Amino acid sequence: MVNQATLFIAITNMKSCILRCQTTLPFDTLQTKDCRGPDGWRVEIRISPSSITVTHVRKDQSLGIPFAPDYWDIQWRFIVCFTPDMLEIKHSKIEILNMTFGREISAKVKNEIKRVYHESICDDYTYSKEVIDDDSTCTKCCNIT
Repeated sequence: MVNQATLFIAITNMKSCILRCQTTLPFDTLQTKDCRGPDGWRVEIRISPSSITVTHVRKDQSLGIPFAPDYWDIQWRFIVCFTPDMLEIKHSKIEILNMTFGREISAKVKNEIKRVYHESICDDYTYSKEVIDDDSTCTKCCNIT
């Protein structure tokens, strides 16, 4: 479980959901790549009498040049909870922790990127299409607005 291959299922699921999401943004605007550095990938392991939880925390960045005005990044995590003997998966989920946007990304594009990622990942995302420039937020799993 402490191997990037474990993330394959989460990454594949997230990217395929993003591909299926209805959006007016160009496909490459939504694509990301690994973010190199100390916060690019962390693994946390928690052991309790009732479960073992392995959490992979990842940071990905847009395909543009880092820190360019149209650059953005996303930090997310993949949580897998096992039975104490690690023979069964009790549950798993993907959560968005943070998204950072360059200063020149318009509110409309920023909110559309947020909407696509949240709808692709979160079960309980609330979004109002009538107010495109609002600060839509996930009401359940995400810590961002």
